[in-house]
Amino acid sequence: MKKIIFLTIASIVFSFCLAGNAKAGASDNVSGWAWSENIGWISFNNNSGGGVTNYGVNIDQNGKLSGFAWSENIGWISFNEAGAGGTGAPPSNDPCSDTSCIAKATPSGNFGKANVNLYGWARALSNGGGWDGWIRFDHGQSNPVYIDSGGNFHGWAWGSDVVGWISFSGSGYKVILNLSGFNQPPYIDPGPPNSQVIDYQSYCSPSFPGQGQVGFRWVYRDTDGDNQSQFDFKVNNVNDVNDPNPEVNRTFNGLSNPDGTTNNQTVSVVSPIQSDKIAYNTRYYWWVRVWDSTGRDSGWIAGPSFITSFHAYPYPDFSHQPVSPAAGEVVFFTDNSVCYRLNPAGAPCKNDPIANYQWDFQDNGVIDSTVRGNVTTTYATAGNYTVRLYVTDDAGGCNRIGDSPVGAQLPLPEYHEVPPVIWLKKLFAAFISFFSF
Repeated sequence: MKKIIFLTIASIVFSFCLAGNAKAGASDNVSGWAWSENIGWISFNNNSGGGVTNYGVNIDQNGKLSGFAWSENIGWISFNEAGAGGTGAPPSNDPCSDTSCIAKATPSGNFGKANVNLYGWARALSNGGGWDGWIRFDHGQSNPVYIDSGGNFHGWAWGSDVVGWISFSGSGYKVILNLSGFNQPPYIDPGPPNSQVIDYQSYCSPSFPGQGQVGFRWVYRDTDGDNQSQFDFKVNNVNDVNDPNPEVNRTFNGLSNPDGTTNNQTVSVVSPIQSDKIAYNTRYYWWVRVWDSTGRDSGWIAGPSFITSFHAYPYPDFSHQPVSPAAGEVVFFTDNSVCYRLNPAGAPCKNDPIANYQWDFQDNGVIDSTVRGNVTTTYATAGNYTVRLYVTDDAGGCNRIGDSPVGAQLPLPEYHEVPPVIWLKKLFAAFISFFSF
């Protein structure tokens, strides 16, 4: 049976004025007013400043709704399936696996960080006359009910021909969930000055020719003081965190890091690309997700995209002979540097016409030679010298590697042939003559 209820202008104005002052009871965390064109205002809490009956609607940590809302025209609207004022089993689509509730906000882990959808049913207890009283949240139409990250309700519920559509937010009214009682998810604190940061890009590896590195940094935060239990880290050349084949996909669990812990990751840049590594001359996107000890996560947070160098930087390298030269002795330097501009696998830098060499034989900032390839030098005095080789090309240059000590020794002793003196010749002749008899 269709039942339409008309409100007087006075009752509408009276209810509207209460909207700004209504508060939930101590045990309830949902407050505010919803609006139906058929039945008018629906209050989700009592006026704690003078209300006679303490009522309200509550959402627990698992997202289950309970309690009562109130309409002047249809009375109590229950969110309890059993007990006093219980609705009985809902007609269908009970969102709880144990059938212990009729309305549920899910996923509950998103409270305070993302939208949470409201599913299931509530029921007006004054049903009758052919009306069953059920009010449905997940009605399959546009604008279903959800709760945003700030706790604000949005959307519409459906209450059949009697109640019609119920709006949860509009001009001058809203329904809101107090999030203060919920364990909040962890988040990432970028710290000044940027969001999650590319900590560095380095292409001068002292140990691995042709291999660069990109460093990432972020700070784990949790307002509840929960320790970090896990973080997930992805890097991909496709701007899609759900892509099934990212270049880098790492998970570190079993952690117990306190609030404020700095997390770091390093990814190698190689050519050709290898497992868990990224390539040159490519734009990449990256994400991180942190988890607290209660199992709540921050969701995937995107860092700034970045582009790797268009090829590997040169790898300066050399050897010298003799290993311990004497002062004034010629020292031969054999160039072993590798460049990657013409050959991604690496080739001698001396064969690349644009490779630029700078030899600093005493590591004093003075360039002693720009010869590309093998060179020689001498050291005038004994001492310990460090040789530094700088090699650059169109991608960049490296000068942090290629050092080699040269320990110049004292001058070698010199040998000069001296003819024997005349008296020794005479003595020798006399000696031969004496023994001749």
